[in-house]
Amino acid sequence: EDGNTLSFAQFQDHLDEHHPDARVSFRRDLFPRMKECVVDSLLATKAALNANGRRHCFELYGYDFLLDEDFRCWLLEVNTNPF
Repeated sequence: EDGNTLSFAQFQDHLDEHHPDARVSFRRDLFPRMKECVVDSLLATKAALNANGRRHCFELYGYDFLLDEDFRCWLLEVNTNPF
């Protein structure tokens, strides 16, 4: 949907503008936790990801995250075929 996707740089600009006292860095503080969530979700479901044992295939996943008032990152949901 138009309007609900930001680049990492745009999101950092938003954080800097609206929460300057928090000194939150997307790359340093948020992105590592997002990567951990993605890896953990894939490891938790790896047996079911390619149940038919197909070779040379891939699937796209859409990950939705939430930031709480303390800038902690939470995984909300994972969608298959997000487009």
